[in-house]
Amino acid sequence: MAGPWDIFRRLIAMSTPRRVVAAVPVRVSADGGLEVLLVRTSDGERWTFPKGGSEPGETLVQAAAREAIEEAGVSGQIGDEPIADYRYGDAVVTAFLLVVERDDLPAEPARDPSWFDFDGARSKLAAARDDAAAAELERVLAAVQRAVGQ
Repeated sequence: MAGPWDIFRRLIAMSTPRRVVAAVPVRVSADGGLEVLLVRTSDGERWTFPKGGSEPGETLVQAAAREAIEEAGVSGQIGDEPIADYRYGDAVVTAFLLVVERDDLPAEPARDPSWFDFDGARSKLAAARDDAAAAELERVLAAVQRAVGQ
């Protein structure tokens, strides 16, 4: 039987949203526009930014950079400050801009990292999501545009 402290800890855990980090990888395209790299969700049904939890002793920035390498096979210059926080299911995601310098690293199987212009990214992120979830991801794209001055 659970004691009062066990019940209290479970209630706190249920009321505290899970903290996740995301990298938002970008690059300048051949025509001078900005492209965003998206990956498939773990179930393969939607597109998203590379994201996940932080490991013990890891800063949020380090975790976001690691997720970009693991899920998308990219690395580069990542910002020290988040560009946005957004809701993703039961989690609050802190997003960091990653200017990609290298995109030839091995990525997780079935993540299918792909580059999209902003309209394409907006469309892919909205597909198979409700309006509220799509709006959250749209806010991240708007934050990217503000961060890079576009």
